[in-house]
Amino acid sequence: MKYKFFSILLLFILTTNSYSQVIPDNIPNEVRIRLGEIKANIELKLDSCRTNIVLGNWHSNLLSKYFFRFKIPEGDLYQLNLNWKMVYDDMMIERIIQLLNNKYREDELEFLVNRQIYFHNKNFGFEQDVMYKMNVDTTKFFKEVKDSLNRFRDKNMHENLYQNFDVFQYLKIDTTSRFNFLMDSLKYEKVKKIKNELLCQVNFAIERLIDACGYIKDERFVIPLLNIVDNSQKFDKEYPDRIKARATRALANMEVEPYYSNLLKSYSFSLEEIQKMHIVDYIDIFTEILHSQESFLELSKYLLYTTPTFVSSEFGPDGNVSFNAYRLITQYIENKDLLEIIGDPSTFDLNEGKFKIYDWMQKNYGKYEIKRLW
Repeated sequence: MKYKFFSILLLFILTTNSYSQVIPDNIPNEVRIRLGEIKANIELKLDSCRTNIVLGNWHSNLLSKYFFRFKIPEGDLYQLNLNWKMVYDDMMIERIIQLLNNKYREDELEFLVNRQIYFHNKNFGFEQDVMYKMNVDTTKFFKEVKDSLNRFRDKNMHENLYQNFDVFQYLKIDTTSRFNFLMDSLKYEKVKKIKNELLCQVNFAIERLIDACGYIKDERFVIPLLNIVDNSQKFDKEYPDRIKARATRALANMEVEPYYSNLLKSYSFSLEEIQKMHIVDYIDIFTEILHSQESFLELSKYLLYTTPTFVSSEFGPDGNVSFNAYRLITQYIENKDLLEIIGDPSTFDLNEGKFKIYDWMQKNYGKYEIKRLW
């Protein structure tokens, strides 16, 4: 008991010291506590994503999820220079790489195999499998022996027809060893099959893990993500293009070329092309994934149009692409002269003022003071 207590205490000290080296001293205590909560939550999800679908079901952008509407007494959360490396330590990153490569911890693979073996035995039963196999293997032989015994039987000694039990006695056969042999063989083959399926298929929500890699921006993710791009069929047999696009987007988020340039190019349209669009539902990519001088210039084009963004602009300003472009620009661009144009956001007339913002964005390309992402 004493040894267990000191082991837990040592683990706590090591974890606290390691974690405190990641978070700068200027981070307020309430934010530090919140980061600790997020870290513990993600660790649990990374550990459980294969073994417990409830615990392992997680949102990739946990920082934004947890800090949304979170207020601190002084200053802005963005000014704290929060980043995902404050939450993901080296052990967690190594675990992510393991998951991206569809590798298993030894205890994890053993647990998953044993669980499937348990459910198979509970629902079907290896005993039934063995009895069926033995029945198939021996039915013809038993029938021949039984027919022979019945054909030449002495009715005075054995009035009734011989049955299978009589055949066993006559041949002096003990089926226990054969039964156990077949049982072990079937279990071995089943374990081998389950392991092969687990190693060849991804059995957790890898899409969200891929998204998280783009936000964490650790160079160790590049090779596993490139492998997913090149072998997307292995990671999603039904929709390989979807998983490939996810990995490509994560690489672009990490500013890996040519993925960044290709993604920007695929979302770059002329004013004439935007004007002909019936719906626009992707402009967040300019800020959350690309987040650059070029992407904000592209975003500014959408200020000029009232194209619906979700279903219909009748649902209010959020359904209007012009409003969404304005919202994102004012959220991320911090140039003082732009803020002077906007003035009070609550009284700003977007219908008239959007042209001023658009002109400013064209003239000041390359000089945007872009607020950093977490």
